[in-house]
This record gives sequence, structure tokens and C-alpha cells, in this order.
Amino acid sequence: MKQNRRSPHRPAQAWPPDAPGKLSMNTRSTSRASRFPLTRLALLISLNSLCLISPFIQADDNLPAPATPPASDDTSATTLGTVSVIGQGETRQVQRVTQKDVQAYSAGTSPMKVLQRLPGVNFQSGDPLGREEGSQRISLRGFDMHHLGYTLDGVTLGNMSFGNFNGLSITRAIIAENIAASEVAPGIGSLGTASNSDLGGTIQFTSANPDKEFGARLSQTMGSYATSRTFMRVDTGEYKGLSAYVSGEKYDADAWKGHDNPQKSDAVNANRAACG
Repeated sequence: MKQNRRSPHRPAQAWPPDAPGKLSMNTRSTSRASRFPLTRLALLISLNSLCLISPFIQADDNLPAPATPPASDDTSATTLGTVSVIGQGETRQVQRVTQKDVQAYSAGTSPMKVLQRLPGVNFQSGDPLGREEGSQRISLRGFDMHHLGYTLDGVTLGNMSFGNFNGLSITRAIIAENIAASEVAPGIGSLGTASNSDLGGTIQFTSANPDKEFGARLSQTMGSYATSRTFMRVDTGEYKGLSAYVSGEKYDADAWKGHDNPQKSDAVNANRAACG
């Protein structure tokens, strides 16, 4: 038979004895014991969930890098030599007049008058040769001469209007027979043009080089209104890699209206260049 042994220092009855509305010591201990297992169970479930998720997270971090294709071991490739590509820039819509075109006009004709054969160019002058600066007018596609840029061998000629102090007429800068070509570029000029008035276009004159062979040229022009013009040029020919020429012009003519303002022009040009 089993006997109930009780400690003499711990009575078996509830404390305080027979207190209404109070739980006994045994009842409170039982309530705590039943609540702790639920909390531990929830904690274990959370830890198991983290253990299941963490391998997938580590798997994403440890993905292998994409494979790099191996370098080609083909030794049949050949190394090409240096390739040089040479191009020459050209202004858009450039129209060119050469010395051959100038020879179709009377000797002594202004280079500006020769340009009137080009489309879009309108030239007016008070004399047949177009040399009278006071009446010269030229326009390019509606832009007058104040909105055009003029250069000779890349050097600006400024405003070629008569009476201006910031320009030089082409007939004063060079004799017509010494011009190799004239180029007209409609539209706004390029940044490389030495002019600040090339809004409507540019007119670029290029001087002729000396001949490689010795020679001389002589021309005489005579006409109404006491017109007389004499031109002469002498080329030295090539000598020690250089060549040169000296040319001169003398022009006289009465005004086409009245005789109080005759036209006179005396000019001398010289040029030296290396023979290429």
C-alpha cells in the first residue's frame, strides 16, 4: 500500500485556506506549465522556417559567374599594314570660274563681271568692262554685296563697296589675267572663311602661279570713250626650283556719261613660287 508522505514544513492545504476567489498554489503552477510549451512550440516553428529559407538565400548569393568564352587559339590571323584614307573637303554647292572662262571676255574685264555667267549671280556696272567701282553692284541669290564675303588667296578683302575704308576692290588687289580661278559658294560661309560679312555667300579668288617655262604676254584693248588698256607679263621659268613673274597694267577711259571723271588704273603684280 502507498502512503502519502507530507513534509512537516509544507502543509498540503491551499494558502490562504479556503479564500474565496483565489487560486490555489497548485492551480497557478499548472496554468504556467501549460502556457510555456505553446511558446516554445511557436519559437521552434519560426527557427525551422528560417533554416528552410536560408539555403535558398545562400544559393542566390553563390550563383556561379557566367562562363567566359575561351580565347581563340587561331594563329592564321594576319596583321594588316597601315591604311591611309585621304579625303579633300569641299564647300557645298561651289561654282568655279577658271582662267579659260575669263579669256572669253574682253581683256581687262573685271573678275566680278565674269561671275555673272553663274546661276544666282547678278552683276551691274556703269561701263562695259565692269571696272567702274562707283556703279558696281553684285548680288548672290538676293543677298547684296554688303552680305557677301570676299577673299584673295585666303586673305580677306573686306567690304568691296565703293568709298568704304574697310575693304579693297579685287581690281585693285590683282590684275584680272593673274587670277587662276574664282569660286562662288551660295549660302552662309564656312567658319574657315576669313570674313565677317559672309551671311549670303562667299566669293574666293585664287592667284595664278608663275609658269615653269620662260615666256611673255602682251595684250592691248581699245574702245569707245577713249578706252585704252595695256597689259604685259613676263615669266622667268623654273630656275633652281623656283619661278616668278612680273606683270603690269595701264588703263584709261573716259566716263560713260560726261568727261569730268575719267577712269585710270596703273597696277603692277609680282609673284614667286616653288615649282611643284
